[in-house]
Amino acid sequence: MIDAIADAFRFQSDACGRLGSPLSARLCDTGLADIEAGGPLAGIVSHWDPDLDPKKNVVALRLLGTAHRLVLLGQAPDLARHYPSAGGAPGAGMEADFLALVSERADAFIAGLGEQVQTNEVGRAAVLFPGLSMAAATTGLPVRLLEIGTAAGLNLRLDHFGYDLGGVVLDGSPMLVPEWNGAAPSLVAPDIVERRGCDLEPIDVVTEAGAARAESFVWPDMTERFERMAAAVAVARKVPARLDAVPAGEWLDELFTPADGALTVLQHSVMWQYLPDPDKAAIEALVDERGARSTVSAPLAQLAFEPRFREDGSWTFELTLRMWPGGRRRRLATAHPHGAWVRWRE
Repeated sequence: MIDAIADAFRFQSDACGRLGSPLSARLCDTGLADIEAGGPLAGIVSHWDPDLDPKKNVVALRLLGTAHRLVLLGQAPDLARHYPSAGGAPGAGMEADFLALVSERADAFIAGLGEQVQTNEVGRAAVLFPGLSMAAATTGLPVRLLEIGTAAGLNLRLDHFGYDLGGVVLDGSPMLVPEWNGAAPSLVAPDIVERRGCDLEPIDVVTEAGAARAESFVWPDMTERFERMAAAVAVARKVPARLDAVPAGEWLDELFTPADGALTVLQHSVMWQYLPDPDKAAIEALVDERGARSTVSAPLAQLAFEPRFREDGSWTFELTLRMWPGGRRRRLATAHPHGAWVRWRE
C-alpha cells in the first residue's frame, strides 16, 4: 500500500504543477520524499484505509487540505508565513515547517485522512451556468436545481454570480471572467424555485469552522480563487439552499422525479470519479428510468462537468447536457477544471 500512496503523491504533484499551484506541488514532493524515507508522514499514511485507492481518493489533497485548514484557523503560524492565503509567501524552510506541523498535529492529519476532499470550486460556475441557462431557455420553465456532491452548495447559487462569457455580461459577485473560446452563449438567468444538494459531509459555511473547511481545499497560492470563494460564501449566507447528508443514489431516488410545470435539473461537477462503480451504475439506471417518465410539461435534465480519462492516462474536462423527453446528450464545452478557460462548442 505504501508504494500506491507514494505513487498517488507523484501523480498529485504533477497535477498541482500543471494546474498552477507550485506551492502544492512542492509539498506533494516533500510528502513523497518523507514517506519514502519513513518519516512522520509515513506514520500518518499507515492509517490509510487499504480498501480505498489512494490516487482515486486523493490522499495527498486530504493531507494538504488538513495543513491548510490549520493555517486558516490560526493554529499553524510557522507554516502560515509561507501561505499567500494567510498573507505569507513561500520561502526557505517551508518543507521543514510542513513536516514539523505533521509531527506536532498528527491527530489532525490522521483525522484528515478520513475526510472527503470537497473543492467547492466557484470558477466551475462559469462552465455550468451557460449550460443551465440553455436548458432553462429550451423549456421556458422555472428550475428545480438538484446537485449531488454539493459540498458547501456554493454552486447551487450560481445564478447570483456575475459573468463575462465571450463578451456577454451579467452583473453579480463573484464576477467570473474565464478565457472564452467559441461563440458567445445566450445567457438568460433561470428562475430557480428550488435549490437542494446532497453530500456525505455537507459543509455549513455560515460557521467559521465550516468556511475554513471549504477554503482549505483551495490551493493556498491561488489568491484569485480565494477571493472568489469569499464572495461566494457571502452569497451563500444570503441565499438559502437545503443541503442533505445523504448518499447520492438514495437522495436522487426521492427527489429526481418529473414535476409538472418545472424543469428538474440534476447538476454535478468533478465528483463522479469519487463514486464507487456500483453507485454510478445505480444512478445512471435511475436517471434513465426517470427520464422515460418525463413529459414536455415536466422535463428533466442532467448537467455534468466531469473529467474524461483517456487510456494513455491523460484527461480532459467536459460539460455535457442531457435532456428529457428524448434523452439526447450534447457535449457543450471542454474547460479548465477550475473554469479558467472554456472552449464552447455550441
